[in-house]
Amino acid sequence: MKTKELVKYVDVGAGLAVASDLKKVASKVHYVGFEPFDPEARMPVLPKFAKTEVHPFAISKRSGNAEFYVTKKSACSSLLRPNMDMFSKEFRLNLEIVEVLNIPIRTLDSFDLGTVDVLKIDVQGHAMEALLGAEETLKNTKVLIVECEYKEIYEGQSLFPEVLKHLCDKGFILKEALELHNLGEVKNVYGDFVFINNSYSEFISNGVNLLEFGKPNVKKGKIWKLMS
Repeated sequence: MKTKELVKYVDVGAGLAVASDLKKVASKVHYVGFEPFDPEARMPVLPKFAKTEVHPFAISKRSGNAEFYVTKKSACSSLLRPNMDMFSKEFRLNLEIVEVLNIPIRTLDSFDLGTVDVLKIDVQGHAMEALLGAEETLKNTKVLIVECEYKEIYEGQSLFPEVLKHLCDKGFILKEALELHNLGEVKNVYGDFVFINNSYSEFISNGVNLLEFGKPNVKKGKIWKLMS
């Protein structure tokens, strides 16, 4: 398959897992991953994508450097401090900060990504900042998958209603809300949301069902489908 026919999948916060649906169509995918914290150790063994790029940067609303809070439970590490008041003493142990790193951050707009078929953002409370640094990228993004929180897991973070309003203002339509997740004893803390760029709502996907590209840990398998 020629490069111009590949599905470009941009994975912001690429550590720990790759969607099972993505693995099934790896030969059709141009994968662009961003993982700032020990990417060699945290990132899974990637499938044999047609083309692969991995960038060791965190994505935010500006370029430069920032503090990154490494927590005892690696998956909770973030550019934001955990909000310990949300959780019981027992679960707080998972959110204990074990190291503070100074890491490079970039905006998505500082990369020449061109047209993005699927953009996944999973950045532990930092989604709004990542979106604010992706104004031009969003204009050329067809499908957006964002992890958002309903409750303030991290200090000062933006919650789902604010992210939803921002994306609607940018011309995106909320296509589907996936299952909600618990965190410790706190119920319905965060979820994954699928948005479609209204400018691409009738796009033809070159024989690839772009909306079969999901996220990990979705019990129902293929989370949504748009026929080409």
